[in-house]
Parts: sequence; structure tokens; C-alpha cells
Amino acid sequence: MTDYLPSAIVTFMFVVLIPWGVDVWILADTIITTVFGLTMVCSPKHFLSRQTKGELDDVHLHMYRMCGIMLLSSTMFAWLARKSKDQNIKSAILWGRVVGVSLYVMARVHGYFQVSKSIKWNKQALLFGIYGDCLWLLGNFVYSLKVTDLGKVTTTLSKADFYLKSDFVQCFLFGISFFVMPRLMLGFQTTKTLNHLHCTLIRMMAAFVFNTGIIAWKSLQFSENIDKIWHFVSRVMVRIYTSVVEGKKWFFGNLFKEYIKC
Repeated sequence: MTDYLPSAIVTFMFVVLIPWGVDVWILADTIITTVFGLTMVCSPKHFLSRQTKGELDDVHLHMYRMCGIMLLSSTMFAWLARKSKDQNIKSAILWGRVVGVSLYVMARVHGYFQVSKSIKWNKQALLFGIYGDCLWLLGNFVYSLKVTDLGKVTTTLSKADFYLKSDFVQCFLFGISFFVMPRLMLGFQTTKTLNHLHCTLIRMMAAFVFNTGIIAWKSLQFSENIDKIWHFVSRVMVRIYTSVVEGKKWFFGNLFKEYIKC
């Protein structure tokens, strides 16, 4: 019974949140994804080991951190733009989630059913992870249809638009390369032999790259330039986080150990 308790909790939260409207849903989504993103970045081994069987290596943990960073990018945009009155922002957040989470679920399902002798997803990844992701996708899809005016598409010609289009193209090319060819794209960057979990984690990261790319594309419809700037701010923060994660001593615990050695 305890195996099904997380699924029951996720279902209860979904049933409680879904009737409250789009504002409550986006707020809940932003809070929950912030917590999960920070957990993935700060404690990847603990979080990932609860969903896998086998030994995790440094590449697994690095890619899981990168996945958390890309998730935090879209979440940060939602925090920064939450006070805007432009309805297109809600549409951007929700459609970004729909595209990103749908690809994320595809990667999780594909990875779960792959057979591996060394390491694979466990039962919790199915009952809690994939099941919860499907509810997450469903909620965002329902509200994205409600807030999007399919007959109204307006764009401006500000200087920011060029960079938004460029950002979208880069996200699309980067995302599709890592999602379709994960082993090839990561293989020349590491000396380790890659297994199916490496590939799944790369695809999961690529899914959230698409998430931020959709936000960049939808940002072209924003009426105020300040709302477009929030997307660039979230991008800058992602670069800072990425630089920290890619550093040899990215975690404060390691910094403390080095200080003690000195």
C-alpha cells in the first residue's frame, strides 16, 4: 500500500487544485516546480536514487542538475512576470509547460521500459514520477485551452523581438538535437560509456529546453517590453547556474572541504 501513497497524494492535490482557476494553478505549478528544480540541482543523487535501481555516476548527476536548471528557467520567468496583466503571459507559461512536459513524459516512459542490466527506473518512477507528470500535463493543457485566444495573434517589432526569435531557434535546434540524438550529442563530451539512463536524462533536459523555447516564441505577443525582458533575465540566471554547476566546486559542501584542507 505504501507504494501507492505518493500516487494518492498527487491525485488529491490535482483534484483540489484544478477547480480553483488558472491563477491558482499557475501559482501552484510555480511553487512546486521551484521546489523540485532546487532539489534536482542541490541534491540530485538523493532525489534520483529514489527512482532508480543501480549505481549512479557523475554524468547522471550532472545531467539531472542540468534538467533542474532548465526547469528553474521557466519557473523563474513565471515568478518575474506574475504581476503582469497581459493574458498572453499565462498562455506562454501554460503552452510552454504543455510542450515541455509532453516531451518529458515521452522521455520518461521510453526510458522506463528500456531494459538495462546496470541501472534502470524503479516502481516509484512509474507510480509517482510518470503518473504525476501526466496529471501535470493534463492540468496545463486544460488551462492552456481556456486562456488562449486562437483567433487573436498580435506581434510587435521591437528590438527585443529579434533576440526572442533567435533564442527560440537556438532552443529548437539544441532541444531537438539532444532529444533525438542524446548518445551522439553527449558522447563526444565524456569518456564514460553511456547507458539508457544517461540518454533519458538528456532527453528530459531537452524537454525543458523546448519549454523555455516556447516561452520565447510566445513572448513575441507580449504587449510590454518589460515582460519580454523577464525572459532574458531568466536566461541570464540559467547561465549563472550552469556556470556554477559546471564548475569543479559547485556545491558549498565541497568548498568547505577544500577550505578545511587548506
